Amino acid sequence: MLQKGNFIQDMVEKYQNVEGIFVTSDVNKGTDKNSNPYWSLTLNDVTGSVQAKIWAVNGVLSPENLESRVFVRVRGQVNFYRDTKQLRIDVLQILTDEEKAVLRLEDYVPPSPYNGEALMQELMQLVDQAVAGSPWERLVHAYFDEEANRQAFLNASAARAVHHVGRGGLVAHTLEVCRVCQALTELFPALDRPALLTAALFHDIGKVREMATDVFEVSYTTQGNLIGHIVLGVAMLEPYCQKAELPGPLKDHLFHLILSHHGRIDYGAVKEPATMEAVVLSSADYLDAKLNTMAGLFEQLQEGQFTPMQREFGRALFKPVTTASLAGEDGARGEGSPVSQPVAQGVQDSMPGQQPAQQFATRAAQPSCPADSGFGEAYRPQDGRLCRSQAPGTPGAQGTAMAPATGSHTVRHRETPPDGPDAQLPSEEAFWASESYLASLQEEAATLAPEDAAPAEPAPWLGTQEQVRPRRRIQPSAERSQGTRSAGKSQGRKEEGTVTQMHPGSLLGL
Repeated sequence: MLQKGNFIQDMVEKYQNVEGIFVTSDVNKGTDKNSNPYWSLTLNDVTGSVQAKIWAVNGVLSPENLESRVFVRVRGQVNFYRDTKQLRIDVLQILTDEEKAVLRLEDYVPPSPYNGEALMQELMQLVDQAVAGSPWERLVHAYFDEEANRQAFLNASAARAVHHVGRGGLVAHTLEVCRVCQALTELFPALDRPALLTAALFHDIGKVREMATDVFEVSYTTQGNLIGHIVLGVAMLEPYCQKAELPGPLKDHLFHLILSHHGRIDYGAVKEPATMEAVVLSSADYLDAKLNTMAGLFEQLQEGQFTPMQREFGRALFKPVTTASLAGEDGARGEGSPVSQPVAQGVQDSMPGQQPAQQFATRAAQPSCPADSGFGEAYRPQDGRLCRSQAPGTPGAQGTAMAPATGSHTVRHRETPPDGPDAQLPSEEAFWASESYLASLQEEAATLAPEDAAPAEPAPWLGTQEQVRPRRRIQPSAERSQGTRSAGKSQGRKEEGTVTQMHPGSLLGL
């Protein structure tokens, strides 16, 4: 039996020498900045995968031809590029059929995380109960009674990466979406359960043609790149709808459910959801995909830690401390006692280094008066709303009315509203335009003594005052029309570094 050599998991140190047999995937030929060719590929075995490069020597690249899903024997060295492990291959040899025949395949083929056959049985049982006696039953059996369709669906992956990856992944994802839809039909009886469950069963059926799934990798087909699984799914079901004699209105609704299940046009949907069932299906699909992705990311984290920035989500994700994990250590703790939380990892302080808009957004999430902290009552000058709150656990306690912060402000506390406890506050638009608010600005400005005011310093992102050219005041169109072109130039120019006074209200857009 041919010896495997090093495994992927053994590659841990920089400049470590590696020699072993692997399976190739994602093979691409490129050209470096000096116009020399190179191979970019991924090496795989049962323990994982690693990116690899083969560089040309004296302008000659060896081997001349290389494909994915072939067994190769390599010798090289471990490097790290942008904190990512990478193997520089010095020698690569493609194994012959005789050599492959004596390999131990268990060293190269990762086991699927999904028991596809068991999941398939549960899925069909759930759908059969929902569609029994309806026209949808004929469509379901017309498609899945063909063994080729059943096997293709059973072995397909739900995605190339991110969620439900691998053989049986499509069955697992479809079953979870059907479960969510089934639960929502219990909460909302107006939903058409047979139509919704049939659409949930077929919503990703086009993925059996969009992607090629084998034991080594998941890759996109030509149809997948040119058409995509949403449109492919509708095209695949058309002949089976005819075979099942599905009524036209039902077929139209089914196709709408499939074409809209990505929710939004910019998310890949052909049409946006227009029926209750379409909204439920797109929401269930989104929910299951995102939660499965997060569960995979959290596997390597401790509770109370953040992930690195996730491009798909546009943010870092947090694995919280769960109630179950505290059950043992806090069993003797009294109800309502404070629980110490671990310090979050990987998150810097939100204020230093932020731009002004980010700082104001940070302040908006922070308490700005005693009422915001859970005690007392106060009016917020940002929006005129009454913050009324009582101690936690007190009967009748109310949350505070939060509003976007506008910078520093003065909080006036009153025991009761000026017009009684049941007085109605004006709308936000009416408040900003009211004379009372303008008067409050003047009153606050009058209470500030000059000696109490800190000397103004230029913001660090603007540079020093000598580096700043102040903005010129733009004249209204009526004033500009009265002056001449030359007069406008002479009046509008000022020496650099001079200061033009501005009314405080202009900073607030008043």
